[in-house]
Amino acid sequence: IELFAEALEHDPTFAPAYAAIADSMLLLSSYGNISQVQAIERAQPMIEKALALDPESAEAFAALGLARWQIGQLDSAESSLRQAVTLNPDYIPAHLWLGGLLGEQGRVPEQGVVLQEAMALDPLNELLAINYAGNLYVQGNYEAARDLLIGLVRIKPDSPTLLRTLAGYAAGHGDLVEAWEYADRSFALEPESPAVIITMAKAWMELGELERAEAVLQTGMELASDNADLKSLYFQLMLVTGRVEEAERIVREQFGDDPAGLPDRFQRFYHFQMGIVRAVTGDLEAARDRFEQAIDPELRPGFDGDQVFSLTMASFLNGELGDTERATQRLAEAERAVRRARLNGVDDAGIYYTEAILHVLRDEPEQAIADLQNAYERGWRQGWVFQIDGRLDALRNEPGFVEIRDRVLEDISRARAAVLSQSLAQR
Repeated sequence: IELFAEALEHDPTFAPAYAAIADSMLLLSSYGNISQVQAIERAQPMIEKALALDPESAEAFAALGLARWQIGQLDSAESSLRQAVTLNPDYIPAHLWLGGLLGEQGRVPEQGVVLQEAMALDPLNELLAINYAGNLYVQGNYEAARDLLIGLVRIKPDSPTLLRTLAGYAAGHGDLVEAWEYADRSFALEPESPAVIITMAKAWMELGELERAEAVLQTGMELASDNADLKSLYFQLMLVTGRVEEAERIVREQFGDDPAGLPDRFQRFYHFQMGIVRAVTGDLEAARDRFEQAIDPELRPGFDGDQVFSLTMASFLNGELGDTERATQRLAEAERAVRRARLNGVDDAGIYYTEAILHVLRDEPEQAIADLQNAYERGWRQGWVFQIDGRLDALRNEPGFVEIRDRVLEDISRARAAVLSQSLAQR
């Protein structure tokens, strides 16, 4: 940001510098120490200035698209990013963010095309490769995703970004020891990066080492107390460890007591998190109301994991509270979203877990257990989810469920022992 500010001192009419400052502000909400709300507020005037100076600036349209994406204005975000690509096909960030936007919506084939076109322009760009690996991963092609990134690691062995990404994909595939090893390597290289800290904490969390995960996260919070992703994982950890009041405090600290003045996307996320808090405390009616408010009324055609979670929780809670009509409606909406994801090629462990939940809500325990088995075979190892996911309650006494749960916990136990042994050996 300082470098671009210096550029403006020399030339106050240089539109790309204003756009670059906006980009930097927006990205700092994920990789630095600034809240998403603050980032948007600071970036918007810079974007407006860039467009006023140069109405055909690809950099400005890309920054506008990134800002709109972050506040959930997905249609206008896509329009702005495509305009940026049209204005300057060689401007790689526009391709990268367009790919990310499409991927977030579950438009997997379109995302793949956008990223491949960009990789043809810049074949060694690690961010493009990471996003394309993610595209392969969600289609169930973990080995291809892993091979792509390992090939780049051979060229850039000291890239924390590549290493932490490999850690995330390994964890999602159930390779918890490998996930920890990549996370540890990344952490050794860049211990003050919020994104790296999150990866390290997640690696410990997946191993059931919650105290170690919390210690890492607390270090991160001291370094970047306003980072939204750090707060989100800390919120999750507080729920898993039973500190519900602390989890609620984190939400209120981030969004305030009245989110009505926030962009719609932030309002929905506030209600999403508060819905989880109320569900964990057993206040089913309040939880139901929160999840209903977390649902996007537009129900966009793409796949949004948080939206599907909200829909299935709303269905579950409405059913528990006797509103079978609304429960059936929300379940049908969730099923449509999952079908669309399948049509778009999504085939990772997470979607099998989601399909298991749909079968539970349909009172189809055998099919639910079969999908949990499919999720397990594709690497699903989130043992802590078994503890807190109330949607699974109807399965808890089923022998098939108990068998899968015990296998997951046994795998985690073995991985934890291997990692702790390795960690001690490194000291």
